[in-house]
Amino acid sequence: MEEVLKQTEELTGKTPKTATVDRGYRGKQTVGTTKINIPNPPLKRDTDYQKRKKKNHFRRRAVIEPIIGHLKQNHRAAINYLKGQIGDSINFKMTAAGFYFKKLMVKLKEKVLWLFFKIKNWACLKKLNYFYPSIITNLAT
Repeated sequence: MEEVLKQTEELTGKTPKTATVDRGYRGKQTVGTTKINIPNPPLKRDTDYQKRKKKNHFRRRAVIEPIIGHLKQNHRAAINYLKGQIGDSINFKMTAAGFYFKKLMVKLKEKVLWLFFKIKNWACLKKLNYFYPSIITNLAT
C-alpha cells in the first residue's frame, strides 16, 4: 500500500486523504496521513444517512473493477506488446481511449438516428399536408 500511495503522490503531486480497499485487505489502517477505508457492515449506532453514505462510497469503487475487466477482455489490454513501464502506460491509455471512443460513437449514432427520424417524420408530414391538408389540421387540433 505504501508503494501505491507513493506512486499516486508522484503522479498527482498530492497525498490522498483517504484510500478505499477491498475487504480482503490486511494491513495498516493509516499510512502516513492517508486513512485506509475498508468496507464493513454498518454499525447499529449509524444513522440511515451514515449507512447510505458508506454504501455509496464503497459502491463507487466497485464500479471500476468491471470496466477494467471489460478493457482486458474486449479491448486488448490483457496482452501488452510494448516494452517496460512506459509501454504498459501507453498500452492502457490507448485501450482506455478506444473504450471511450466507442462509447462516444454509440451516443453519436443515437443522436444522428434520432435527428434522421425527426427529419423523416417532418418530411412525411409536409408531404401529407400537401396532398391532404384537412387531415393535418384535424391532427393539430
